[in-house]
Order: sequence, then structure tokens, then C-alpha cells
Amino acid sequence: MADQPKFTKLDEGVFADPQGRVFEERDGKMVPTGAKRPKAGSDPTPTKAIAVPGALQPGPLQDVSPVMDIAAAKKLWDQFQEFKSAIIEAGDFDKIGDKKDLNRSGWMKLAAAFAVSVEQLEEMHDIVDGEPYWQFRVRASKGARYADGVGIASLSETNTTDPLGKRMHNAITKAYTRAAKRAIADLLGGAEVSE
Repeated sequence: MADQPKFTKLDEGVFADPQGRVFEERDGKMVPTGAKRPKAGSDPTPTKAIAVPGALQPGPLQDVSPVMDIAAAKKLWDQFQEFKSAIIEAGDFDKIGDKKDLNRSGWMKLAAAFAVSVEQLEEMHDIVDGEPYWQFRVRASKGARYADGVGIASLSETNTTDPLGKRMHNAITKAYTRAAKRAIADLLGGAEVSE
């Protein structure tokens, strides 16, 4: 078994490995921040703000400041859009009225490509004003980042000519799919969800 790297504490919950890479401790795990350990002779005053290459300098709102400058963010966004358009195909969209909506297969392709995990957190069924509906809360996550999505669907949204069992299945899967699509979209920040 490989030796675990030894970490040096830089600040509360912030550590560096022997190569100078900076990590945050989250849920008992060391998560890389992308920052480098301050060089010898630099200001040793502990701070919660870590200098990240290309990052904006910390200020009064350091906890909500962007982690990169505008040019780097724009480049990253453009690369995401290019990647998305390369893997998403015509069959990954549904037409809803006059709009094209990225469907479940499209969102699952993006989740797989970015190694996003999707898990169901909560399922609820109820009847309101005589109408059965289902609600799901789903979490999309990658590393320490996550986003939750909620999806609701009712029996009246299904084809009334189908047998009841099929209508129930369709309402349940529609609610789950809505929640999963929203969670993935929020985590990746890459598109609108119209449903």
C-alpha cells in the first residue's frame, strides 16, 4: 500500500502536502484546492483566503469572490459550450411548444462526461384537491460540490387514454427526471431547464 502524503497545517482546515499543493479538509478527506503553498519569506499570517493562480485578490467579500478572473472564466465557459455541442445530438432534445429542451438522455450524457453522481434523496406522494402527484429531491454531486433539484409531476400530466399503471409510471418518472435534470443543470451551470 502506498504511503499517505504527510500534510502540514497552514490554517484551520487548510493543509499543504510535501509538493506544496494546498488541500482543504472536508468530511475527513483532503480535497485539493488548486492553490500552492506560500513561498518562504511571504506573509505567514494565517488567513482563510488562499491565493489561487488566476484568482481575484481577496477583499471584503472574499468568501463569495470568484475563484478566477473574467478571461479564465470566459475561456472555461466557452470550452464547456464547445464540449456540450460536440456530445449532444438532435435526439437529446425534446420539442416543447416552440422551444427545444435538453431531455434526460442529454443530461445523463453530460453527467457521465463530467463524472457527476446523481442520487435520490427524497420521494413523496400525495393527493391534493383529488389529484395524485409525486415529488422527488435528487442530488447531483462531484467531489465536495453538489446541487439539489426538485421535480413534481401529477397524474393529469400523463396521457389519459393509457392504462392507470402506465400513467402512474409516467408521472413518477417525469417527476424524478425533472429533479435530476435540474440538479445536473445547477451543478454544471450549463443550460436552462424549461419543464
